[in-house]
Amino acid sequence: MIKKIVIALFLGLCFIRTTEAAVNIAVIAPKSGDFSDAARDLIDGVRIAVSEINQQGGLLGQRINLIEADDQCDNRFNVSMAQMMAVNSSAEDKMNLVIGPYCHNEFAHVAEIYAKAQIMQIIPLPLDGENLAITQSGLLKISGSSLAQADEFFDYYKLKFNTQNTALVYDSRLRFAVEIAASVQKKFAEDGLSSRLTSYNLANYGKDYAQLAREILLDNRIVYILGDSRATAKLTREIGGVKNGIAIFTDRYGLREDYTHIVDAKQEGLYFLGLENLKDNPHFAEILVQLRLQGKEPKGLGVYGYLSVNLWKNLVIKSKSFDYKKITSVAASEKISLPWGDIKFNNGNPDKSAPFGVYGFRDGEYTQVY
Repeated sequence: MIKKIVIALFLGLCFIRTTEAAVNIAVIAPKSGDFSDAARDLIDGVRIAVSEINQQGGLLGQRINLIEADDQCDNRFNVSMAQMMAVNSSAEDKMNLVIGPYCHNEFAHVAEIYAKAQIMQIIPLPLDGENLAITQSGLLKISGSSLAQADEFFDYYKLKFNTQNTALVYDSRLRFAVEIAASVQKKFAEDGLSSRLTSYNLANYGKDYAQLAREILLDNRIVYILGDSRATAKLTREIGGVKNGIAIFTDRYGLREDYTHIVDAKQEGLYFLGLENLKDNPHFAEILVQLRLQGKEPKGLGVYGYLSVNLWKNLVIKSKSFDYKKITSVAASEKISLPWGDIKFNNGNPDKSAPFGVYGFRDGEYTQVY
């Protein structure tokens, strides 16, 4: 069965030959399955950027071939895809850039494979501390640390809910949850607001979400949940079922399809934390106007897919070459302009993380409220 899957993946990575010279890039994200909604936006943003380059005559005189690979957020698929891309070394088949994978399964192993094959890899989504610490030549993590989520939550809390008691719910079995929870606790402590924050460890409650909800609702009006998708959904439903008027915050990128099956995601008082849409960012406004004139507009993670392709394009132009070593040398030595500032990459990590935003359900859809 595994062999059949690998063969199918190989066939899925094939692309149409053209008579023109071409350069190959790939975006790896789940086009099906639990994370497909957010990942679809990412893929669309990459498509828009590639189409724009080709419409402008290509890059250094060469058109871009885009390969869309559906990894289903499965670590076997991630590794298999990386291995197959790595063996394509001919001028026609060589992969120059990989954007992703969306899910960070086997992240260290996959990054090593791409680096050895001299394939640039750009990660659009923020990463936890362990994955940020992974360094490889040619690996760029444009969004930086997921801890920026904690900063955004705290800033919005101070703006809107400063006098309210807050329940911080995290799962100690999940590394990202522990890291973000610790950062939130530190923020409250540094601002003299520790008395406003009570922490709850999901691991101590088993599956008794009703009991945890009752404890939370005794003295809290704000709830920030950091757990896996199903646990987050079930606790959210229990809180909503016990008492209304509670503001619940969750991590957008940790939610699977099962979340919306359990929770009415269109309810008032439910907020998601995710990367900023950048629509109001003056450094992205000109680009957005140009795209809108073409009838295109990246949404959600599409903005970061678009930025990933254009980051690579600018590195190619600066190095005047598609040569891996020249491009990685430029990436390591020069400042790179992104909408949130001029970024210097240190071992692939930006010195300034991408900003997070707060999203709430307004006027029939989720929009950025802060």
